[in-house]
Amino acid sequence: MVLSAVILGSIFQQSDGVTQRKPLKWLAYLWIAQNVFLMSGVIQRLWRYVDISVLTPARIYVICFVLLVAAGFALLGIYIAARKSLNWLLGTNMLATFCLFFMLQFLNVDSWVAHWNVTRCERNPLHALNLDYLKQHLGSSAWRAIARVDSAEARNFLMAIDGTSAPENWRSWQGREAANRKWLAKWKEELQ
Repeated sequence: MVLSAVILGSIFQQSDGVTQRKPLKWLAYLWIAQNVFLMSGVIQRLWRYVDISVLTPARIYVICFVLLVAAGFALLGIYIAARKSLNWLLGTNMLATFCLFFMLQFLNVDSWVAHWNVTRCERNPLHALNLDYLKQHLGSSAWRAIARVDSAEARNFLMAIDGTSAPENWRSWQGREAANRKWLAKWKEELQ
């Protein structure tokens, strides 16, 4: 996909006599559409994995990456249609990449994943909840979702966590982790 974008970007850097030919433009649009169709197949296949397994942060990030590539192809289409410069194309793609990474750093994807998996199992009992995955791979972000699970294993897991332990030093302190530990202490108080 990236190779096709590079080839199209290179082709449309030539003189107007070459780049303004209608058959060439339509072939370029067709190639862009083909790549977008392939990306939709990737997302569909990914959701099938989620349907038979669990949602994971890695799968969320793959979806974000595929959407970023789709945005890049949309920008490539605008670049071809509006005869923009290569600097415009590179700059807008870098801006889209920066915006995605900037947004993702503030989102608690692990918590979303945990809540999504628990909600899915609550709605459809045929989907088995992989509690071990929530406990081992999602950290403190999964604690609130685990608290919603109606099982002794989930309660025992949360009760065994030492919510009062402080980080080793100031560099390992994280606001989200501290908020989760505070919530856990309050949750334990309410149970007793």
